[in-house]
Amino acid sequence: VDNGGRFRLYRNDSTGIGNWIRFHLVGAGKNLDAIGSYVKVTVGDTTHTQYVKSSCGFLSESERTLVFGLGRQDKVDSVTVHWADGKEATFGSFPAGKTHILKENTP
Repeated sequence: VDNGGRFRLYRNDSTGIGNWIRFHLVGAGKNLDAIGSYVKVTVGDTTHTQYVKSSCGFLSESERTLVFGLGRQDKVDSVTVHWADGKEATFGSFPAGKTHILKENTP
């Protein structure tokens, strides 16, 4: 949205095939949305990082569930969550094509 400007709608008509994985973080205490936390996903020799944030631009809202594109990979090798309060948790492999819920202070 351009303040005072015209609205635009973008559509992705890609026919490419690729896997994905989603992580929804649930924080502890007053930060249940886990804002400020970030996730590192490792697939082979590649690591991808995304932050949980409340917004990312003027008059916008960001989805708090993190989505990672995996290409042809059918799983991630490991996931590390850096919680907003400074704690860190590392998890093993997760299958692609699903949303996984990760809770702070839960093994």
